[in-house]
Amino acid sequence: MRHAPFPVTLDMRDRWMRHMLDAVERAAIPEPQAEQMRDYFLRAAHMLVNTDDGHGHPPLTP
Repeated sequence: MRHAPFPVTLDMRDRWMRHMLDAVERAAIPEPQAEQMRDYFLRAAHMLVNTDDGHGHPPLTP
């Protein structure tokens, strides 16, 4: 996995998700495709986290 050598924290995950969710909204992608994209981004974001940032906050949900 190409992100493995880089720390990815919960905060980084949440920031990336905010950008991706905003992009889906701005692109005016019709439902249910938009829902599929949000679901994919959320699952991918969770998978990439590999470093504890010490905040212990709950996951971002769309």
